[in-house]
Amino acid sequence: MKRISPNDLEAAQFPKALKGYDTQAVDEMLKSAAGEISTLQGELKNLRKEYQCDFRELEQFREKQWKLADALVIAQQAANEIRAAAEQEADLAVQQGKSDADRIRGDARNELADVEKAIKERRKEKVEFEARFRRLLDECLTSLHVDPSFLDSPSRDDSPSLPDGVSLLDVSSFPPDGQDAA
Repeated sequence: MKRISPNDLEAAQFPKALKGYDTQAVDEMLKSAAGEISTLQGELKNLRKEYQCDFRELEQFREKQWKLADALVIAQQAANEIRAAAEQEADLAVQQGKSDADRIRGDARNELADVEKAIKERRKEKVEFEARFRRLLDECLTSLHVDPSFLDSPSRDDSPSLPDGVSLLDVSSFPPDGQDAA
């Protein structure tokens, strides 16, 4: 079916019949209908332009929506990767801290063992020194003709007397450091 344009209505010629419509009224109605059709066609044309503009704008919004959705997905993935990396780094830091703590505890145990060993050695050396010193005192007292049990008695008041001119605190009979006794 062919569409009627406003020009078709204005140019329309109808055959004349005896009992027909008033030509002037028909012509005015056709002119009015042509004007109305022309107005409606203009509005339709404008609406189609608006529709095309709105459709293009809608397409741009959809494109932006997809880009934003993609950006959001990328941002979420980046956030997940950053979180995972931070958790991994934290785990490594904790493991390193535990490793350092274990090493420090081990070093402390070793150092404690070394100190305890040194204390034992010093105690042993002390006992050996006291024994050597006691033997030396015994030898000195024996050479001075004093009974070595003198050192073991709790009270010195009843102890045998030393030979005349000899005192336990008298060190004048020992040679000075670095010199041998003649």
